[in-house]
Amino acid sequence: MTAVEFFDVHGLLMLRNQILDELENKRTVKVMFNLNVVYYLVKMRFPEIFRNNKNINFEPELRNVEIQRNDTYSKLIEIQEFNVTNDD
Repeated sequence: MTAVEFFDVHGLLMLRNQILDELENKRTVKVMFNLNVVYYLVKMRFPEIFRNNKNINFEPELRNVEIQRNDTYSKLIEIQEFNVTNDD
C-alpha cells in the first residue's frame, strides 16, 4: 500500500473488507501506508474499525495519529451553483 497516494470511497471499503476477511481467518495483518494517505484515513475514522484488534498492525500506526477536528455542526455551509460541462 505504500505506492497508493489516494483512496476513494470504494477503495476504502474494499480495503476494510479485505482486512476484515483476513482477520476473520485468524491471520495477522500488517498494512503499510504512504504518508500521503494517512491524514485522510484518520480523518475518515478508518482506524476506529480496528481499535481493539491486536492482530492488525498499521505502519505508521494510524490508531496513534490525532488530528484536530472542527465542530461544524452549528455552522452553515454555503451552497454554490455549478454547471458540469463534461462528465469525464
